[in-house]
Amino acid sequence: MKKIRIPFVVLCLLISAQSLLAQSFNLTGDGNWYRIASIGGAHAQFEYIYAHTTAHQPSIVTGEVQFINSQSILIQQHHAMGYSQSNLPQFALINYGNESQVWIKAYPGVNTGNFTIISSKNIGSSIGEVMDADLTDNGGILKIYPQIRPFTHSFYGNIILPESTLSVGTDKVVDGYKLAVDGKIMAKEVKVTVDGWADFVFEPGYENMSLPKTAAFIKENHHLPGMLPANKMEKEGLLLGEMNKKLLQKIEELTLHLIAMDQEIKLLKKNHKKKVQVRQ
Repeated sequence: MKKIRIPFVVLCLLISAQSLLAQSFNLTGDGNWYRIASIGGAHAQFEYIYAHTTAHQPSIVTGEVQFINSQSILIQQHHAMGYSQSNLPQFALINYGNESQVWIKAYPGVNTGNFTIISSKNIGSSIGEVMDADLTDNGGILKIYPQIRPFTHSFYGNIILPESTLSVGTDKVVDGYKLAVDGKIMAKEVKVTVDGWADFVFEPGYENMSLPKTAAFIKENHHLPGMLPANKMEKEGLLLGEMNKKLLQKIEELTLHLIAMDQEIKLLKKNHKKKVQVRQ
């Protein structure tokens, strides 16, 4: 295989050019935020390396960050190698409409590491020269992203779709909704917020429909009072929070009926016992 020889002068020029393109500063764990990029009216991007050289706590993070001046969102991809969470940095974005800024913060108390932007497009050059202890008082729209996780091959920043929708397996999203999935969803836990709960059934003055009236309603309508009919449920679907509240309401109403029936049975037994004793 033919070897290509690069003249020494050209090699020096290449190394010098690469050094000029790269920008770096020492990122300390003093709890402050450091501004590392800014843009105005253009899409921007940079790639970076963040490394600690301390033998007992080595960590290397590489990544790419993209941001759009008109949006309060970063598109991120990070690759982290490290032995502890405390070695890994945190990013933030401030959007002022006509200007956007990206900031970085090392974990408080961590050893000083070197942060280097190895390539960039449309960003300012004052990397690490401006610091701030608190970004919340700078105005603009502030988004602070979670700290990069340890021992990960890849970590993507929060996915935010401002004034938009997300669909999986379908291109139809009903008006008023943000997410549509045509398929099954598996999760360990689902939490649904609710507006009020069904315990009003136990409040004084609540009129629980009698069993004869309930039976008459079911005979005529073929569903429980207060519940949607099957054809409407199949067409419109159901709201999990509202449905659980309705089901609990029916359980509580049944509980009241059972309590009343239990009291009635006890009274019948007592009266029957008295009649037996009289006959004897």
